[in-house]
This record gives sequence, C-alpha cells and structure tokens, in this order.
Amino acid sequence: MLVPLSGERHHLVPEARLTTGSFTQGGPDSAYNGDAIAVVRPHDEAHLATQGILAVVCDAMDATEHAERASVLARDTVVRAARDVTRDPHVGLARALASAHAALVSAGSVKGVACTALLVHRGMACCAHVGNTRCYLARSGELYVMTEDHSHAITLVRQGILTFDEARTHPGRLQLTRALGHTDGIEVATWPAPLEVLPGDRFLVCSDGVSDALSHAEIRDIVCSTGAQRACEVLVERARRAGCADNLSAAMISMHAGPTRPPAIDTPLA
Repeated sequence: MLVPLSGERHHLVPEARLTTGSFTQGGPDSAYNGDAIAVVRPHDEAHLATQGILAVVCDAMDATEHAERASVLARDTVVRAARDVTRDPHVGLARALASAHAALVSAGSVKGVACTALLVHRGMACCAHVGNTRCYLARSGELYVMTEDHSHAITLVRQGILTFDEARTHPGRLQLTRALGHTDGIEVATWPAPLEVLPGDRFLVCSDGVSDALSHAEIRDIVCSTGAQRACEVLVERARRAGCADNLSAAMISMHAGPTRPPAIDTPLA
C-alpha cells in the first residue's frame, strides 16, 4: 500500500510523489540518433490523475536519417495514442504500440523499431514491449528485469544453448524476432496484470546499448544510488565509457520513498 502524504498534501494522486528523468545520446560515429525517448507528465493534478506518467523508449535497428525519423514516428504515435488509454491502461498501452506499428508500416521501408512503454497511473504500473528495449524495476535494493528481449539470443537461452550472461554479448542479441514496422502483423508483449507501485520503487526504461554495455549489478547500483535524472545521465555516460558505440537512452520514473512532500520534478515535461 502506498504511504499517504502528510498534512495538506494528502489529497495528491500517487503519481504526484514520483520524480522522473531522461537522457539520450547518439553513437559517436553517426550524425543520427536511432533512439527516440519521451517522459510525459502533466503539470496539473487533474490531468495527472486522469493521464498518469508515461515513459517511452524507441530504438531503430540502425542509426541512419531514415531510422531516426522512424524512431521519432514510433515514439510520437505511442505518446498520442497513450492519452486515451486510461480507462483500461493495461490493454490500451498495447494498442498504442500497435498504432505505432501501423504507422511505421504505412511509412514503409522500415527495418524495425524496438519499443518499451511504461505507464504509471493511479498507483499502478503497466508496460507494453516489442523488441530489445527493456524495463527494469528496482525495489528494496534488488533489480528486476521486467521485460524479455524479443531476439534470437533470448531464443537460444530458452533452448538452453546460451546462458543469460552469454546472451549479453552474443551477435544474436541484435537479431530481433519482433519489431515495430518490420512485418504486417505484430504481437505486443504486456505484463500479466498491472503492478502496484510501492514507496521507493524505481522504474528504468532503456535501449539495448545501456543493457548490453553494463552489468546487472552496475545498472542496479546506479539506479538505486541517485536521483532519476542523474541516474539516466550516469547510465549513458558509463555505457559510453565501457566502449558502447550504439545509441544510448534511459528514462526513469522513481517513487518517493518517504511520507513527506516529494522533491521537484527532475526535468520539465510536455
């Protein structure tokens, strides 16, 4: 159960106690960033209660100008479609990704875009996912991977051919078995049910550049040790320092752990 706020702030919806952060950086050898991210938080409590907070990370399969446009199209379509999902966020978020898929198919000539979207609404979290972007949950000092990559490497893990550690560096991690815009049909993965958000919870949505370059322990330590915005910046910085030449993106939604008024939002949101 969420801890109620004290004093005159007790009427706030649970999302009012959340802080957010986001950061993206293109690869060092490309003029284009194949990632597109968004963290959308309404500024007033009325819209916050009805719309919640949305984090989206899209990652195109290359870093060309066309891929950059495709990733932006996917992100913007998900953000627009997600405004209408609050009656049934669990189902509606999956439909938002399906809308992005349809938009990419209509645009044509798309190799594929991975996408993970997380919505926190009325104290519950929902996630929809396609490809190898990821959602993590840090809770009580532990880090949980909340999505399963749709990649050839993970297929090999399921078959017992690879371990999860081996899959981190296997070439098959880049061979997606599902991607927005890649085929006529798409199957969007969702959690079995919405998840209750607890005090202290921290959600990370990131592109595979971050999850491939950093170990599980490194991601956990960074996510758990600092504020949402700074954590996103450090994740990207450390992944780049580790030699990752891919696009790098991280977005966080962090639940304030104490019963007092939360700190200011980390980044201004549209």
